[in-house]
Amino acid sequence: MSITKSLEKNLDCVLRVGSRIEIVSPALPFLWFLKRCQLTYAGMPTKDTFSLALSTSIVYNSETVNLYYPANARRLEIEGIGLEIAELTPEEIRFRLHREP
Repeated sequence: MSITKSLEKNLDCVLRVGSRIEIVSPALPFLWFLKRCQLTYAGMPTKDTFSLALSTSIVYNSETVNLYYPANARRLEIEGIGLEIAELTPEEIRFRLHREP
């Protein structure tokens, strides 16, 4: 699944462990072809923590970081895009993407 140039409205997503979604930062929508961001669900290393892997590529340079959050977190912001978590299991995460105000 890919979100291209802009996020016009809310988008419901489901990611299983290892699956990913490509997001575009609303801060630089006109540079979507230069800066790529992918969000991967990395599962729950403990019952109280879940992990999202954020991969960022700018032209030929890339980096990936694991982001760890408490399992009871319901609202996150990543690359200027908000995530409202609806359901979280060790196998998958269900959330809604939206622009942060």
